[in-house]
Amino acid sequence: MSVEWDEVYGSGYFVANVLGKRTFARSVLSCTNAEKLNLEFLVVEPGNPSSIVGVVSDGAGNIFKLSF
Repeated sequence: MSVEWDEVYGSGYFVANVLGKRTFARSVLSCTNAEKLNLEFLVVEPGNPSSIVGVVSDGAGNIFKLSF
């Protein structure tokens, strides 16, 4: 989802800040209506939940900024 990261956080963000980080994770969330959300997030500062950033996309092509 590198394209989604760059759309939300700016060109080159994924390569410069996400790629290869140990605190990066991805998941697929399934909803009761069979909709699926693809989620990726990065813990920028381990131990600080407010430093989590990420992106979410749905089956309709919508992109969302993830924050805690």
